[in-house]
Formats: sequence, C-alpha cells, structure tokens
Amino acid sequence: MRETIADWKETTLGEIAEKVAMGPFGSNIKVETFVDSGVPIISGDHLRGLKLKDKHYNFITDEHAKRLKNSLVKRGDVIFTHAGNIGQVAYIPNNSKYETYIISQRQFFLRCDAERVIPEYITYFFKTRIGQYKLLANANQVGVPSIARPTSYLKSITIALPPLEDQKKIAGILGSLDDKIELLRKENETLEKLAQTLFKRWFVDFEFPADCALRNQAGRPISSTSPAKGGEGGSVKGYKSSGGKMIDSKLGPIPEGWRVGRLDDFVLVISGYAYGGDELVDSSNEALVTLKSFDRDGGFQIRGFKPFRGDPKPEHRVEIGDLVVAHTDLTQAADVLGNPAFIFSNGGFEKMYITMDLAKIVSQTSDIRIGFLYFLMKTHSFKRHCVGYSNGTTVLHMSRKAIPNYELSIPEDLALVRQFSDMAGVSLKKIIGNSSQIQTLSRLRDTLLPKLMSGEVKIG
Repeated sequence: MRETIADWKETTLGEIAEKVAMGPFGSNIKVETFVDSGVPIISGDHLRGLKLKDKHYNFITDEHAKRLKNSLVKRGDVIFTHAGNIGQVAYIPNNSKYETYIISQRQFFLRCDAERVIPEYITYFFKTRIGQYKLLANANQVGVPSIARPTSYLKSITIALPPLEDQKKIAGILGSLDDKIELLRKENETLEKLAQTLFKRWFVDFEFPADCALRNQAGRPISSTSPAKGGEGGSVKGYKSSGGKMIDSKLGPIPEGWRVGRLDDFVLVISGYAYGGDELVDSSNEALVTLKSFDRDGGFQIRGFKPFRGDPKPEHRVEIGDLVVAHTDLTQAADVLGNPAFIFSNGGFEKMYITMDLAKIVSQTSDIRIGFLYFLMKTHSFKRHCVGYSNGTTVLHMSRKAIPNYELSIPEDLALVRQFSDMAGVSLKKIIGNSSQIQTLSRLRDTLLPKLMSGEVKIG
C-alpha cells in the first residue's frame, strides 16, 4: 500500500477482502426448485439502490442452500452483477429481513475485513463515476454484457481508503440523504396504496358510503381515517354490504343509478411523438419522456428522459402532473404495458414530450379528473384489458383502441367521483411535492458523493 491523501491508504480490494465468490451455476437453481419459504434468492431487481431491496423473493430450501454454501451471503456483504445488467452493486444492511441469502448465477459478492473497511463505503465507491469505470473496465459488451473473470478482477481493483472512522462519517453524511429519500419514497407508496384501496372499495367492491356523507373528507389527503375504514363521526356503512340495490349490467351487478360507459366517453387519448435517431442529442433544454420512465415496480422515474431537438406537435408536450400510459413493452411479460404514471418531475428540462411508446390521457370533463383516471388504470381489470389488446412476438404493442374501448361502471350522478377525485388530488399533490424533494436530495447526494469519496471535501 502507498499513501495518498494524508492518512488515506491506497490498496486493492483483494487485500481488504475476507471472501470474494461467485453465484451458483444456473443448473443449480431452477424455477422448479423454488419453494414458498426458506433461503431468499437475490436477483438484479434487489440491487437497484444502495441497500438490498429486501422484498419480493423466490426461495430455495435450507438443505438446497447448504449444498451451495459458497454462494451464501449475509449481512454486511456487498453484491455485484457480473452478467446482464452489469454495474449493479448494493450491500446487505445489518437490519435486513433475513440473516442469510443466496445470490443468483449472474452475481458475485465481496465480504470485507470489518476492521479495515465498512460495506457502505465500498458500495458508495462503486456508485461514483470512477468506481463504475473501474468495475466495468473489464466488461465485454458483445451479446450479453459481462465482466470477464469477475472475482479475480474485483480483487485487483484499487481503492483509496480513509481511516475507518472517516469512512463511517462519509457514509453517514451520504446515508442521511439516502435515508431521507427512502422515507419520502415510502410515504409516496403509502399515500398511493391508501388511495388505491379506497378506489377499489368504492368503485370495484361498491362499498362506497351508503349515505354518501363525505362532506368532511374532500380537501385532505387520503389516509387511514378515510371512509374506506370509517372516518370522522365513526364507521361508514358500505352501499353493497348494507343492502343497497344492485342491477344487472354487461359487466355484472352494479349499483342502482350506475351505468356502463367507455373511457372514450370521458377522455382524449393522445399518441406520442415518433422521433428520429438524429433528433437525440447530448445536451438540450428539451427531453423526450420514454418507456424507460416507467418503473417496473410502478411509478415514474426521470432516468428515462432523453435530451433531444426535434419538431413535435404541441399536443405531444407534457407537464408535471400529466397522466401517461405505456403503449409498448420490451418483454413478453407485459410488466409495464398499460401501466399509468404521473409525470412527477421535469428532470431539469424546460420542455418534455412523450414518445410513440406512450400515450397522454386528457380528461374531457371536469367531473372526471386525472386522480380518478389514474387509480382506475391501476386496477387489475384495466391491466388485463390492455394486455388483451396487445400483440407482438418480441416487443408488445398495445392497440390504439385499447384505452378508448375500456368499459367501466360509473354512477349517473358523478358526485362520488368528484369526492374521490378531490381526495386523490390532495394525495397526488403531496406525492408530487415529495418527488420534487427526492430529486433535490438526489442531486445533492450525487454532487457530494465523488467529492467525499475522493477527499476533495474534507470532513470534520
């Protein structure tokens, strides 16, 4: 080792590693070996942030895991992807849900010497541009992207290490920002789940308040005290369960005073802009909102923005708060096809336009607002409808008739729809505000990250 910045030391990861090992061969973990519980399998979807995304696992039995013990990982280990979506890295925190995990065949892991380095510091290093460059310098981009000889290569990577206490301080500064970002994201998830639950109760299960006494509910965000679970004044009886009259319809029994309509009775569906490759540029004050703006877990992400200069029509332009739907899916799994998303951020661009893979949804009546439409489009019924209107052997494309032709049950008197829209609108406004904070905090973290990790910014 040689000295770098003051008491920082330059070393290799091999010198500070207790263990570096690969995931099992693909033949050792197959779908037919999955069980309902046991040892969770880490996939690329779990490595999207700094910390392991600790949910939605497949499992193998404890006995199966023991046979693959060289690929077992535990709290404090740093996980990397060496094939496919290379460059992913995350660590398993001390408060993780499970004590032991197994990595997949496309991953490998680093177990650090705890007396010399903390996993947070290593993970943050590989989130920097120089860290990503070093990690991917040995990558092969032909066919399936992969890192050649990943374990031996990882051991050879050099890194400048400050004293352990300084590592903890650096990780603490960056971690506090990440923790705040995560709290805001969880709040957004909660607000959306509560609104979706209320939508289902009222407009799918027909358990809207029997007396429609919602006077005190509008003008505040949907919460656990909203009418779905009783609200101000105590429990609210649901229409259907309290004996409300139901009538037959082509969609099945619906409440008396309701009817079946189509979405094109209420909305305008605007297809996106067909851009040319020569319109994409490195820098611009205008951006295309693309299919990559749809997170496969739901929601909107700005990494799908593409700077461009072109000549789209005014109707292709979108603003913060607009509702868009994915018309294309790059996989046969239809993960994003038909998914709605609100545009929660402009990513710093002055103007945004949707591509041909998306459609913008514009309400044609003030009684049926975007909040109602968004949660309608989050239902399983709408998703199934969109998938049924799609085709394609490698890329799925949804028919332009899909959204306009969707049929829904809706009250003749739209007061209930307006009440829901008022509450959903307040929640969505809060989500948009939180999302703006997330973008600000993310930019601050991304600015500090390379400066702290290089020693450019000194810590006290």
